[in-house]
Amino acid sequence: FSEFDLFNKCGHKHLVFKHLALEKEPPSIHLAFGDAIHASIERTIEDSLGLQNRIDFFRERFRKNMDDTMKGEPAYSEMDDFMGQGCNILSMIDFESLLRDYEVIAVEEPLYQPIYGNFYFKGFIDLVLKHKTTGRYLILDWKTSTVAWILKYKLADVVFLMQMKLYKYFWARKHDVN
Repeated sequence: FSEFDLFNKCGHKHLVFKHLALEKEPPSIHLAFGDAIHASIERTIEDSLGLQNRIDFFRERFRKNMDDTMKGEPAYSEMDDFMGQGCNILSMIDFESLLRDYEVIAVEEPLYQPIYGNFYFKGFIDLVLKHKTTGRYLILDWKTSTVAWILKYKLADVVFLMQMKLYKYFWARKHDVN
C-alpha cells in the first residue's frame, strides 16, 4: 500500500524509489520513531509485555534506530521530544483490556495476493484479532504521524481509507472469510 500511496502523491518519486531503485528514501526521525512504536506494539502483543517493559523496549529501539541512521543529523537533537511522545503513546494504549475480549490471530501478517495476471497486492497487516464472543475479525494498522489526527478528515480521505479496505478484502480472500 505504501507504494500505491507514494504513486498517488508523486509518480516520479515512485518510479525513482521503487522501480528504478536509483535512490533510497532518506532516513528520518519519523521513520525511526514509527519503526520503534510498531516494534514495541508487536513485542507487547507477542510477549505480553507490561507497560514498563514496553516503554523500555521502545526507548532502546528508538535510540538504536537514531544512532544507526541519524547521528550527526539536525533531527538527532529532537530525539528526547520524540522519546517522550512515544512513551506517552504507549502508556495510553490499554493492551490488556483490548486483548481480554479478543484472540490474537496474527501479528504483522504478510499479504501477497494475486490481483490480475502478474500483478499482486503486497502488504503487511499489523494486527488481526477475533472477538471471543461475536467471532468478528478486527484488522488494525498502527499509524504514527507528524500532525494531530482529526478523525472526520481521515474518514473523508479516500486514499487513506483504501489501505484498510484493501487489507480487509485481500485478508478475507486469503483466509476464505466472508
